[in-house]
Amino acid sequence: MLVYRLIKEKYLSNPLSAEGATKVGGRWNAEGTPMLYTSANAATAKLEILAGVNEYATLAEFKLICIEIPDDNLYMMSVDELVNAQKTMESTLAWDADIRPEFTVDLGETWFSSMEILALGVPSTLSAHDYNILINTTHPDFKKVKVHRVTNEGMSQRLAIRQEPIGL
Repeated sequence: MLVYRLIKEKYLSNPLSAEGATKVGGRWNAEGTPMLYTSANAATAKLEILAGVNEYATLAEFKLICIEIPDDNLYMMSVDELVNAQKTMESTLAWDADIRPEFTVDLGETWFSSMEILALGVPSTLSAHDYNILINTTHPDFKKVKVHRVTNEGMSQRLAIRQEPIGL
């Protein structure tokens, strides 16, 4: 399976690094857990970046990386599974809440530490029909994860919030 990731140009020398998620944690991992966040398609990868960054100059720094992961070492979690987990774990926040719910971190950490599968597909909180693919960088099969290609394609600066109308 091909998955996609946007990273800043200055980090292209190590495109499979999970340093960012390790430093600050994320929706699916606690600080200190080296989880690599990717998306099942390029558009979702861009949407995920745009949710956190919308400055004109910063968007230009991103480049799209296409990564190949083994098809047979991936589990795709459904929205129904996440809703059931929210109820079971008695979370007051839904899986797709704007504020990161602790139960998604707990789910991600449980998956990561189980070492059962290399990659976990989770619905995007920005578009539940699209998936983000989490990759366990400590899994024995991580050595099978390969950069397929690095493109010059990045984030269109047209996506940045403008301070003035663009005269349509």
